[in-house]
Amino acid sequence: LHSLSLLRNQNQGGFLLLSGSSGIGKTRLAREVMSSARIQQIESHFARCIRDTPPYTAYQELTEQLRTSLALRDEDLPHQLWGTLEETWFSMMYGALSTETIDTLTPSLPDPESEKYLLFDTLRQMFVKILENEPMLLVLDDFMFADETSLELTEYLVQQLIVGEKQYPLLILGIFRNEDVNAEHPLNQCLMRLSTPNHVYNLYDLKPLSTDEVIEMTTSMIGLPPAPKAQQQLLLQSQGIPFFVEELLKAWHEDQQMMEAGDCWYLLSNAFAEADDEIQLGDLPPALQKRLQHRLKRLSKEARELATWVAICGQEASFDLLQALTSWSETQLLSCLEQLVQHKILSEDWTAGIERYRFYHPGITQTLVGELSKKETRQYHLQAAQVLKQTAHAESSFELLAHHFQAAGDQSQGAWYLLLAAEQQLRVMAYHSAKSLLQRCHKLLQRSPDDPLLIPSSSWWLRYHLAHFEWLEYVGEYREGLQSVQAALKQYPSQLDRAPLWRWEAAFYRHTGNFNLALECIQKAIAQAASGSEWRPFILQEAGRIYRVQGKHSAALETLQEALSWAEAKELTSQQGRLYGLIGEVLHQRGEYIEAKLKYQQSLQTATEQKDRYGEIEALYRLASLELDRGQTEDCIQHLEKSLELADELGAKRPQCVALGLLGQVQFARRQFDAAQATLRNALTMASELGTQSLESELLGYLGILFYCNQRYPSARIYIEEGLQKATQVGVHSVELRLRSYLCAVDTQQEQRPTTEIIADLKKLLRESEQAESVEAILLCRILMAHVLRLKKQEKKAEDQLIAARFFAQTTGNKRLLAAVEQEHYLLNLQ
Repeated sequence: LHSLSLLRNQNQGGFLLLSGSSGIGKTRLAREVMSSARIQQIESHFARCIRDTPPYTAYQELTEQLRTSLALRDEDLPHQLWGTLEETWFSMMYGALSTETIDTLTPSLPDPESEKYLLFDTLRQMFVKILENEPMLLVLDDFMFADETSLELTEYLVQQLIVGEKQYPLLILGIFRNEDVNAEHPLNQCLMRLSTPNHVYNLYDLKPLSTDEVIEMTTSMIGLPPAPKAQQQLLLQSQGIPFFVEELLKAWHEDQQMMEAGDCWYLLSNAFAEADDEIQLGDLPPALQKRLQHRLKRLSKEARELATWVAICGQEASFDLLQALTSWSETQLLSCLEQLVQHKILSEDWTAGIERYRFYHPGITQTLVGELSKKETRQYHLQAAQVLKQTAHAESSFELLAHHFQAAGDQSQGAWYLLLAAEQQLRVMAYHSAKSLLQRCHKLLQRSPDDPLLIPSSSWWLRYHLAHFEWLEYVGEYREGLQSVQAALKQYPSQLDRAPLWRWEAAFYRHTGNFNLALECIQKAIAQAASGSEWRPFILQEAGRIYRVQGKHSAALETLQEALSWAEAKELTSQQGRLYGLIGEVLHQRGEYIEAKLKYQQSLQTATEQKDRYGEIEALYRLASLELDRGQTEDCIQHLEKSLELADELGAKRPQCVALGLLGQVQFARRQFDAAQATLRNALTMASELGTQSLESELLGYLGILFYCNQRYPSARIYIEEGLQKATQVGVHSVELRLRSYLCAVDTQQEQRPTTEIIADLKKLLRESEQAESVEAILLCRILMAHVLRLKKQEKKAEDQLIAARFFAQTTGNKRLLAAVEQEHYLLNLQ
C-alpha cells in the first residue's frame, strides 16, 4: 500500500513482492489495490481496464494505448497477439527501434546475447514511452514459475527504470507462493542479487485470511454466511487460503452437500452434529489433492519418508520420536527436516520445551496416508506404537498409543490405552475429555465381547467400569450410576473380589438418599475385602461419608480415623491428606470449628508438600467455607481467591465452580446482592456445562434465596423449586432440607398455604435436621420458623424459636447464622 501511494501521489515507482500460500496473493491484491475504501483509485489505463472491463476488451484497449504511445501502425501490432511472447510481437518491438540504435547499443555482443539485450532494451523503451505520460502497475502473477530469462528481464527493468539515474512511476508487483520458492530457486537467487549493495525491493509475506475474511469471502460467493459448523469445517480444511476456500465451496456445491436454512448455509455432513462434537477433516477436492501432491513430488525420497512418519504420528511429531522411528543419524534427520521446512511442508515450534514439527495444512496428512496400502498403513502404525511405548513421553501419550494400536488392528491394546488415558483425565478432573475416552472404550467393549482382555473377569473390564462410575458420580448421574453398577455386579463372576463394585453401589445409594442400603453394601464390601486389600481404605472412606450424611458423626469419625490409620501404616501420604479433609468436614458439620480448621490445615499442608494441586484447591475452599460460617470474611475471600487462581491455572472447572459458589455466598452475606447474583450465575453456567446436577441444585437454591431477600418472591420460587427438583432427583438430602425450608417462607409471603400447614412442615423439617445432626439445617429451620411466625404476628412463638436458635448458634460458633438470628430478632423488636 505504501508503494501504491508513492505511485499515485508522488509519481514514484517501486518493486514489490507478495508471498504467501496458494492463491492468497491475487485475492489480497484485489482486495487492497481495487478497494476504494483503502486507497484512491489508480488512474492508469492499465488498472482501469483490469477493474472495469472484461478480459478481452481490456486487451483491446491496452493494445490501443500501446499503439498510440509508440506511434505504431495497426498492422505492426495485431490485437490477437497482445499478452503473448510470440515471435511476431518481438519482431514488432524490434522494428520500433532504428538499426542505428541497435548497432550502437550492441556492437560486440555475440548473437544470442545481442538478441536478448535488444529485447530487454526494446521493452525498456516501450515502458519509458508509456511512463512519460502516466504511471503503470505491472503485475507478474505466479512469479515462482518465471524462467531465467524472465527473471533477468525483471532485474534489468528494476535497475533501469526504478532505481536507475532517472526513476519512473512504475510499480512492478510480483506474486508467488512461498512454499514453491526454496533457497536454490532462481527467484530467490534473483532477489539475493537485488539485495546487494542496496535492497531495492519490498517483500511482504501474506498470512492466511482471518476468520472474518473467510466468512466475508464465502458470503460474497454464496450469498449467505456459513452456519457455525460449516464455518469450522471450512476453516479447518482451507486454513484461510483463498484458493482452498474456493475449491472447497465448488466441490461441496457440485456434490450437493450445501443446503440453505434461513439466513445461512450448512453442510449435510455435519447438519445433525452436536454442539460439542469435534469437526473431522473431510476429503479434499481433487484440485487441492493435486496441489498438495505436486508439493510433495519435489521432495527427496528420504524427506518424503520422513513426512510419511509425521503423518502417521498424527499431524505433528517431536524430534526425539522421529529419530526413534527412522533410526537415522541426527545429521541426516536434520537435513530432511530442513528440506521439509524450506518447502513449507512442516513448520517448527516448541511446546513445553519440546521441539515439534507439524504440517502447514492438515490435508498433507490425508494425502500422504492415502497413498499407502492398508497393509503398509498397519505396519507403520504398529511400529509407531512399539517405538512410542519405549520413549520418555509414553505416559503422556496414552491416547496416541491407543490410536496407533487401533489403526494397526490391535483393538484390545487400543482399548487398554484409551482406558489409561481416561484415568489420567479423571485424575486431573478433565471430565469432558474423560467422557469421550470412556465412550470410545465402551464401543470397543461392545465390539469385541469375546476378546479375553475385555471379558467381565478381566482386570481391564473392572477398571473400565470403576472409571465410568467415577465419571457418573462427578456429573451427578447417581441413578444411572446405580443402574450401571448393579448391571456390572450381575456380569462380574461371583468368585472374584466384588468389594470395589459394592463400594460404588454404596456411593450411589448414598447420593440418592438410601442410607440403609448403602450401609448394607459397605458391610458386604468390608466382609469380602481382606485387611490388607487395596480397596479397604476407599470402602472405609465411603462408610464415613454415609455416616456423616446420616448425621451419625461419631460413627463417621471412627470409620474415617480407621481409614487414616491404615493410610499412615501404608505410608499413603496423598490418601492421608484426603482423609484429613473428610474428618474436618464431619467436625465442621458438628460445629467443632477449631478442630475442623486444624484438620483442614493438615489437609492443605499435605497437599502442598505432595504437590497435589487439586487437593490444595479442595482444602482451600473447605477452609473458606469454615471461615464463612465463623464470620471471618477477609480470610475467607483470601482463600477463595487463591483456590480460584489455582483452579483457573489448572483448568479445573469443578473446584472453580465450587469456589465461585462460596464467593457468591460471601458477597450475599455482605449484602452485595448484585455482585453475588453475577457470581452465582457464572458458577451456575459452569455447573450446567459440567453437567453436575448436585452443584446446580445448590447454586439454584442460593439464587432463589437471594431473590427472596430482595423480595422478588415469584423469581425466588422458580429458582428454589428448580433447585429442589434437582436435589431430590440426585438425592442431595442436605440441600433438599434447606430448599424445602425456604419454600415454606415463600409460601408465607405469597399466602399460598395456611400458616398452620407451613409451620407443621417446618417442624417436620426441623426433626429431620436434628436426626441428621446438621447444624446449618437445624439453625435455618428455627430462623425461618421465627420468620414465618413474625410475619403472621405470632411474636411470642417467634421469640422462643430465636432464643433456641441463638443459643445453638453461639454453642456451635456459627457466626454467619448467628448474624441472621440477630437480624431477625431486630425486625421482631421493630414490630
